[in-house]
Formats: sequence, structure tokens, C-alpha cells
Amino acid sequence: MSKYLEDVSKEHAFRLKHTDIVNLYELLHELKELDQDEFKHYVGEEYNHFVSWITHIVGDTTLAEELDKVKSQDATIKILENRIKELKNQEYDIQKYFKADKENLHSKKRQKEDIKEEEEKIELDSNTEKKSPIVDEEYLYRMHLGREIALSFFLGLIIGIFIGMTIMKMTVLQ
Repeated sequence: MSKYLEDVSKEHAFRLKHTDIVNLYELLHELKELDQDEFKHYVGEEYNHFVSWITHIVGDTTLAEELDKVKSQDATIKILENRIKELKNQEYDIQKYFKADKENLHSKKRQKEDIKEEEEKIELDSNTEKKSPIVDEEYLYRMHLGREIALSFFLGLIIGIFIGMTIMKMTVLQ
């Protein structure tokens, strides 16, 4: 859950009418129940107690900046509803990312298990005294990397010789 949607401690609750508000959901609910005169007690031309609480206690400066621009109850409710939806969507996107990452990790783990099972099956199916070697993936990677480095070295050496010969030939012709 987004940290802005979590409950604040009871000692930092916003006191509204007869209730203590500890999160943005409760604030939205109570704002919808609040009559216009009570709303004006908390929001005026020179002050906005909701903005102060959201800035200093909840910590959502983005929401606070938006709310600071409006003075009507309907606009406050609309902005608060939109921000809650936005925060919930961000949370959903993050959860979706981690779920995909977790599934990818699970898939790779399953592939390794399948390879190991196949290797064990080959080992059991073998009727000879000689057992099938099970080769470590890291060893194979290092062998492949060693070959790549050797090929790159020799290719660089050949290119270097070719360039050297070309420069010598150009020097002789001048």
C-alpha cells in the first residue's frame, strides 16, 4: 500500500467533528458527510487545516499543493478522490511488476529443475558403467566466455596486422 494511504498514529489523527481521522480514506468519507458551514470552519481564504495535516502528518505534498489551490468542498472531495485512485493505481502497477518478476523467477527455477530432472533421467537410463557427467552451468559459461575472449583476441590481432601492413604500404608508396 502507498505510504500516503496508510493510517497515521492516533496522536497525529485529524480531529473532525466527533471523530479522529487517521487516513485519506476516512478524510474523504467525512468530507462527504460534512455540511458547508462545518467545512468552512476548516477551510478559509487564509487557512486550510486539511492541507496542513496532509503536508505535515500524511506527507503527501502533491495532494496538499492541489488542495491548497481550491476552497470549495466539492473541489476538495474531487481532488482527494482522484489522488486516492492515482495512489491505488501506482500500487497496482508496482504489484503487477513484482508479480511478473516473481513469475519470471519461478519460471527460471522450474527450467533449472527440468534440466536437472532430465540429466538424472539420462543418468538412470544409462546401462553402461560410465555415468553421464552433469556439467555445472557456471563452468559452461566460463568455457564459453573463454572461447569468446580468445576469438576476440585473434580477430583483433588479425585486424591489427592488416592495418599495420596497410600503413606500411602507404608509407612506402609516398
